[in-house]
Amino acid sequence: MKRRFNKKTVRIHAHVNPLSHGGYSPPLSPEHTDWSKHYPDHFHESKRGNSESKKVTIVDIGCGFGSLLRTLSVLFPEELILGMEIREKAVAICEKKISDLRSGVNISFRRSRSRRKSGRHKRRRSPSRSSSASSRDGFPPSYDNISVLRTNVMKFLVHYFEKGQILKMFFCFPDPHFKKSNHRRRIISQNLLSEYAFVLQVGGLIYNVTDVEDLFEWTVGHFDDHPLFEKLTEIELKNDPCVSAIRDQTDEALRVSKRKDKKYVCVY
Repeated sequence: MKRRFNKKTVRIHAHVNPLSHGGYSPPLSPEHTDWSKHYPDHFHESKRGNSESKKVTIVDIGCGFGSLLRTLSVLFPEELILGMEIREKAVAICEKKISDLRSGVNISFRRSRSRRKSGRHKRRRSPSRSSSASSRDGFPPSYDNISVLRTNVMKFLVHYFEKGQILKMFFCFPDPHFKKSNHRRRIISQNLLSEYAFVLQVGGLIYNVTDVEDLFEWTVGHFDDHPLFEKLTEIELKNDPCVSAIRDQTDEALRVSKRKDKKYVCVY
């Protein structure tokens, strides 16, 4: 009997040193990435080197267990969406959840109170793929446009994406690295912003959300100081469904709401 992933059987480390080089096998370049393994319904293995192949355009950095990926899959069914996560066990759990979604297993990316108490994680098959989501055109989502991979974004981002490839990038509740000596480990810095700008399309957007005011001020300060980014106004964000998704619909966002803590959002 296969062992199920859950918080009672798997210890998930909250922090991994992003300055470490070990344990990663990035491709030599974006052209060397075999995306057919991640999106088999969109790629044929023989076409993996074809520059005209469909490309990933939406990225969730530090995707955790993938709750935002599920939402984005419904919001953008025509886009290829990738979660990038540094923690090996978190990636394994996310992969399993995506596999279940694709096979039509009705699951939740978060455990209910009763399941946490009992330690059981019930699943059932549903012909509609998921009772909690439906695609924009009325058909049930297939979730064949989302995937996850383990990597260190701070070191290997440009190994996966070409210049001007990414339409949207998300940083949801990143590790704040409170100690001043660890600020160099933060996912937002001037050097990293230049790399993010390189892979973004002209007019592409970076979404940020955190419940740590100090980290929010750090993030805004670095974006404001960078010549390639411009902050969107509240009016511009008013009808953006992605803002609601990162603020209210991810696992961490729900935990923050339960604590009644404030969430800080900025988009550039």
